[in-house]
Amino acid sequence: NAGHEPALLLRRDAARVEVTPPNGIVLGVLAGSTYVEQTFAVAAGDIIILYTDGLTEATNKRGELYTIDRLCEDVLAHRTDGAQDLADSIFETVKAYANNELRDDSTILVLRLTA
Repeated sequence: NAGHEPALLLRRDAARVEVTPPNGIVLGVLAGSTYVEQTFAVAAGDIIILYTDGLTEATNKRGELYTIDRLCEDVLAHRTDGAQDLADSIFETVKAYANNELRDDSTILVLRLTA
């Protein structure tokens, strides 16, 4: 993930979201940096979520971060939604948490594997 937020993986029948392990510093910061390739087997019905730190670092009025844990809870709560609906739901939830004041790049990409 080259220093970016870890990808999330929700397997079709899983009770929890898997958080991929971190891998290396941000791409392009240090010349000669090496990165380890990681692969994950996925199957029909699995969901992969890629996102920027603007979502997990969004803050509420008390200055509390949204966090990856809340993001995982949202994924589980909306796991039956289509990919676009899941992305929209998470994005709207984070915006509401932050009182519609997202201060950093906030992007989410949801991939739902089909047969």
